[in-house]
Amino acid sequence: MFIGITLLTSFLLSLLFTPFVKGIALRYRILDVSNTTLKTHTINTPYLGGISIFISVLITSVFMILLYKMMISLVLIGLLIACFMIIATGLTDDMYNLRPLTKISFQIIAASLAWLIGIRIHLTGLEQLDIIVTILWIVGLSNAFNLIDIMDGLSSGVAAISSIFLAIICLELGEIMSALLFLSIAGACFGFLIFNFNPAQIFMGDTGSLFLGFLIACSTTTMFQYQANSQVVVPVIILGIPIFETIFISFLRIKSGIPPWQGTKDHFALRLVKLGYSVKRTVISTYLFGILLGSISLMFFYSGSPALYSFLLITILLTVIGWLLSNVDISESQHS
Repeated sequence: MFIGITLLTSFLLSLLFTPFVKGIALRYRILDVSNTTLKTHTINTPYLGGISIFISVLITSVFMILLYKMMISLVLIGLLIACFMIIATGLTDDMYNLRPLTKISFQIIAASLAWLIGIRIHLTGLEQLDIIVTILWIVGLSNAFNLIDIMDGLSSGVAAISSIFLAIICLELGEIMSALLFLSIAGACFGFLIFNFNPAQIFMGDTGSLFLGFLIACSTTTMFQYQANSQVVVPVIILGIPIFETIFISFLRIKSGIPPWQGTKDHFALRLVKLGYSVKRTVISTYLFGILLGSISLMFFYSGSPALYSFLLITILLTVIGWLLSNVDISESQHS
């Protein structure tokens, strides 16, 4: 009942708010203009989809907290403030194109706030090192979902699929609040996909992709604990697609002498399209791979078997895939 109510509420709210924010974006000309070689769409498309996702997640979470009489902790309030910071950063970037250093600085501030309020990864047993790990995880995953937001429905769909698997694990671990957030994210993204799947009527923009990555990263921190059990790699496997994209793009850009934050067409999805895949086929194939990663993670989680071996095999597989995709010629319009 808890799962169904949360998913349905968030889904319906997203269906309601997305056309509303789309109308606002059109009215005030808050559009993603196809004016660079990195833009794959031909029609100016409204932004602000991220606002719809955020509102849907927020209202659903508050509703479920009140419905099930959950305690509103200071950690939750602090997380909301940090999310507002991320939303403001993304929205400002969507409207005015922030410099990469400025954008990353605000993300680090928000991640630091998350640490201060108690959202922490306890992985190494050394507090100073765990602070760095926590901030790198939050900022890195925020940008990872931003990186895969390169194609209609890609980032929102991957976020929805990942969140479903993460919610299942959180429920098993007794992390009800984290499960609530993941289910709210999944429902909101599924509702948004109605309008964002190819051909997209609206984009989530940096507002949405940074918010999704940030909230997912913060909500997974409880899964990392200082212990010998290799199950700590389970959330990394589930989030393998955005993590792979980040490593893949960063490696290719650095190899080419380009700063990792400079836009290029090195994205795995664009390389698949270059190979002859349609946009829809590329996105659906990515969804299926995300479901595969999530299923493998659940299999190891429930069996109690060490997930480290699975993690190593998946790493080898993704390395091979990355090597094959890196050989795809995208020289026609490499740089922005």
